[in-house]
Amino acid sequence: MKKYLFPVGMFLIYFVIVFACEFLGFLSPLLWVYFGVLAALLAAAPVMAAASKSDKIGTIALFPIIYLLIMLLLGEVSQPIVFICVILVSILAEVVRKLVGSKKQLSLRLGYAVAALAPGMYLLPLWTKTDWYYEGAVEEMGSQAYADSLMKFATPLGLIALIVLCFAVGYLGALIAEKLFKNKVRIAL
Repeated sequence: MKKYLFPVGMFLIYFVIVFACEFLGFLSPLLWVYFGVLAALLAAAPVMAAASKSDKIGTIALFPIIYLLIMLLLGEVSQPIVFICVILVSILAEVVRKLVGSKKQLSLRLGYAVAALAPGMYLLPLWTKTDWYYEGAVEEMGSQAYADSLMKFATPLGLIALIVLCFAVGYLGALIAEKLFKNKVRIAL
């Protein structure tokens, strides 16, 4: 029972961080679109801490997948593309970790960097269902000006920037997590 308390605690911290980053989107359209970048940085510590305890497949993927399931229960996942892409990103994170070598520290960093794309996937309807997203933003924010500002990001370059930034900042977050914990975030062998 005790061995499950640590990963559960780390997931709760992860959940609070990602959820709080999502709420920052109410402050500005930029924060709305790029909340996943901030989440990639801040959520690295709990994921790295939990994943460093095990080289078993699925350790990193569990964080975004459980978050996704909770968001589904809360009615916050409205498009199938979000569900599909979060699952695919989570699986890809584990594939990368195994391909690099699950006992190597680089695999943990790269695995997290890929998994850090998952929060950004919640914004995919901005690019795939732009009109629907626009209407939802007007309703949610009560402001057409806010929704208009969001549409400035609905370009292919905006999507590429989101993906690249989430990955790069996720990797940086993994490195910072290692330094914060004075290299205790290492794969347990």
